[in-house]
Amino acid sequence: MTIFTIAMAAASLAATDTEADLSWLEGCWEGEGLGGEVVECWMGTPDGYWSGMFQLTVEGQLIFTEYFQLADFDTGRELRLNHFDREMATWEDAGEHTVFPFIEADGSSLIFSGMAYRLTGPDQMRVEVQLDNDGDPVTAGFDYTRR
Repeated sequence: MTIFTIAMAAASLAATDTEADLSWLEGCWEGEGLGGEVVECWMGTPDGYWSGMFQLTVEGQLIFTEYFQLADFDTGRELRLNHFDREMATWEDAGEHTVFPFIEADGSSLIFSGMAYRLTGPDQMRVEVQLDNDGDPVTAGFDYTRR
């Protein structure tokens, strides 16, 4: 499976507004998805950048990781990520990223074109991402609990 992006115009907020809106996201989350165990960690910085990583393991074996950044880039606010297999070989071509343009955020959700994060309880989060399964779009869901 590969992630695909739906073309949409991205909205823009000031970095300080987004930082306040995303404080609920900071930290590490664990749960299930894609047939295995998943962990996702988010870290904010004073200058408005957010970075982190995602890890999928199945039956105790690392399948892949993602490293990501949410920031205001030259093309607008977006979530950029790169996938790595267990040997650290990247799925994306050199210098390329999987990109999710920012749409909106509030105190309990973060929405991109093709992906959505929603706080569903004090320490519970639901993430949905649109994937391409051999040409057929599917939505994968991840239910997380804060560590």
